Amino acid sequence: MVSSTSRRTFGMMLAVAAGVASVAGGGVPAVAGGPAGAEAGWTLMDFDQRLCAEADNSRMNWVFVSLAGEWTSTVTFGMSGLPEGSTVLPADPVPAGSNDGVKVLGLVRVALPALPAGTGTASLWATDGVETQSVDVPLRAVERC
Repeated sequence: MVSSTSRRTFGMMLAVAAGVASVAGGGVPAVAGGPAGAEAGWTLMDFDQRLCAEADNSRMNWVFVSLAGEWTSTVTFGMSGLPEGSTVLPADPVPAGSNDGVKVLGLVRVALPALPAGTGTASLWATDGVETQSVDVPLRAVERC
């Protein structure tokens, strides 16, 4: 059984990773495709992750990356919609293969700058060069995470 603390920690790690990839990768790739999973044999998993920033301190976050299904080409990951000054270290590309959606295939690291209190939404994205899918990653800036 997974505790709610473990789920929150896992979620926070996924969210952070997503942000880092977006900034480093320059945003979501412009790739044609239908709705997420409509044409691809894979689905980007949504682990309900979150990013957290503090008012007086930059903060590292991590976002977990997992796919469900099968893919025939390399899949890359990134983050978009992050505040200015964020830094993204994307997950390593995943070669063709398959996964059950439970096993984590990568970790995107996101460094968020000190931010004023508020909320927002970033996106974790994945693309195989034909299909691009994304999931929302909420961001909150508070006094202490």
